[in-house]
Amino acid sequence: ANITGSVLTITANNQSKTYGATVTTGAGSTQFTSSGLKNGETIGSVTIAIANGGATATATVANSPYTITPSAATGGTFNAANYSITYNTGNLTVNPKTVTVSGATASDKTYDGTTAATIKGTLSGIINSDVITLVGTGNFSQANVGNNLTVTANCSLNGANASSYTLTQPSVGNAKITAGSLTVNANDQSKIYGSTVTTGAGSAQFTAIGLQNGETIGSVTISIANSGALATATVASSPYTITPSAATGGTFSSSNYSITYTTGQLTVNPKTLTISNAAASNKVYDGNTSATITGTLSGVVNGDVIALSGTGTFATANAGTGIAVTSTSTISGANATSYTLTQPTGLTADITGSTLTITASNQSKTYGSTVATGAGSTQFTASGLKNGETVGSVTIVISNNGDAATATVANSPYTITPSAATGGTFNAANYTIIYNTGKIGRAHV
Repeated sequence: ANITGSVLTITANNQSKTYGATVTTGAGSTQFTSSGLKNGETIGSVTIAIANGGATATATVANSPYTITPSAATGGTFNAANYSITYNTGNLTVNPKTVTVSGATASDKTYDGTTAATIKGTLSGIINSDVITLVGTGNFSQANVGNNLTVTANCSLNGANASSYTLTQPSVGNAKITAGSLTVNANDQSKIYGSTVTTGAGSAQFTAIGLQNGETIGSVTISIANSGALATATVASSPYTITPSAATGGTFSSSNYSITYTTGQLTVNPKTLTISNAAASNKVYDGNTSATITGTLSGVVNGDVIALSGTGTFATANAGTGIAVTSTSTISGANATSYTLTQPTGLTADITGSTLTITASNQSKTYGSTVATGAGSTQFTASGLKNGETVGSVTIVISNNGDAATATVANSPYTITPSAATGGTFNAANYTIIYNTGKIGRAHV
């Protein structure tokens, strides 16, 4: 009859090591268990192989566990020929190496609204030429400003093989949190002359720079120099200095900050005045486009005495009706600079003809002589011309043929009648012309 091999199972024992340590492999290992040996037989040793360099000092935590493969059982009292042997693998676990921080200290900091702390020190225990850096973080016992505050380290490691280490948190002593810099700026403001500005506590007219961690200021106290907040604060004296102080409220605590207050400016803008019942006055032709505007000022405040100088400009200097007038009115008074005037629009007025008197000059002649008449005479005077204008000539008619050689002494004086003034620089349409006669006086033989 035949005797067949019995089943024998050999299993590699699970193992562990600290990163940086080595494990012996090869023949002769006793790191195994067996199942199925008969009659009290024993196995002396097996050959051990660990995958992927797991037995070396550089085997990492990240790549563990590493497979342990047994083979080639030998020795002891058993005879391998009597068994059908099955080999089962085990695992090698690499545990992190403990490192410490030498010379660890907590750094003082400026208030930032958090308990975050910075830890400084030198790592001890790094091996295998690993490049591992210390992430030196921790926590203050409070976020507020204070001296000799307890700091608890909460450091970590960083680097390509940081997971192969575990860090023993250092004792770092105490540190302080100093006040942060906070600037509170009064916002620039403006108002219309005659209005007021609210001052005192509770203003939201400010900007804060330097608040930490989303903190807020509820309000500040505002004061405005030289009574700039009053309705009587003038344009001429602006801008007025706005001074902030006493920030309070919100979520911030003033004890955590060194506060600088920066002034702003209040600008007073002119109040707009209008002219009620504005009208342009008709005028007599005077050779220029100046116009007079009448009406009543509306909008004056604070009891100011403001006078209207109603001036304007006609669209033409010539006589006519319904001529467009552009207002160029101004205001005057002790506080006129605190106002601006809205010019009225749509104004019209008439320019009527001015009175012009043309008088024929008196003349004389000797019996038997003649006098030139008709158009073109310069024997006249003009009264009422405007703006330096001139008349070129008039038409002359002498009564009863007084201009002829036969005009007698007995019938003189003869009347000289002017008409039809023309030429020069004047425009007859701008005048109502009155013609006065002259005389040719007693003649002599």
